Amino acid sequence: MNGWTRMMLILKNEWIYQGQPFTEDMIGDWLGFVYQITNLDNGKKYIGRKLFTKSKTVQKNKKKKKTRAPSDWLTYTGSNAELNEAVKDGARLHKEIIHLCASKGWLNYLESKEIFVRDALLDPNYYNQSVRCTVHQVHLGISSSKKKMSKKINVFREELRREKISQSIKKIWSSRTIKERSRIGNLISNTVKGFKHTQEAKNRMTETRRNYKWFNNGTINTRSENSPGPDWKLGRVRAVK
Repeated sequence: MNGWTRMMLILKNEWIYQGQPFTEDMIGDWLGFVYQITNLDNGKKYIGRKLFTKSKTVQKNKKKKKTRAPSDWLTYTGSNAELNEAVKDGARLHKEIIHLCASKGWLNYLESKEIFVRDALLDPNYYNQSVRCTVHQVHLGISSSKKKMSKKINVFREELRREKISQSIKKIWSSRTIKERSRIGNLISNTVKGFKHTQEAKNRMTETRRNYKWFNNGTINTRSENSPGPDWKLGRVRAVK
């Protein structure tokens, strides 16, 4: 690229990648890029990252749906406030793409790497003031341990969800009177009318209930292997009509 072409690209505020202008038809499967913007008026630089697309919510069939739309990467001048103030004052910029990335993991990693390699936080010739990055090998496609950990976490969450539901049902059921329990039981019976247990299922239920005894607290009956509490007596009370 000769000096004249370079100057024209600067005036047009276009991105340069490996010495050539980078256009929309070159994006392909790339997710985003790590860049360095140079303020040609004072020589200060800024390192950052940018996605080619952004999240967008659209209305479809009266339902909101998230999708991706082109971002403002073509006219983007970085996220640094001082740099953008200089742009408003008419500063000339040289916008260079350092790395093209196919994942957010690589975007985060390479941006942080370039900031550290160039000592951008300590060098007064850079606008960069901070760096935040948490990248696992999984994000770079090197390890699959996160999938295993994620599966364990999901199993734990499902068990916790079921336990909460079970406790809620027990709490609601214990507050019902015998008459209400009977009415609910009849509704359930009518719902599953015609359903028959297999002999194996019947044997399992018999084995489970064999050691169960009836207890009551004067109002509510329940079956259990042991007394639910000091206020519960052995035996049943009749339903109040």
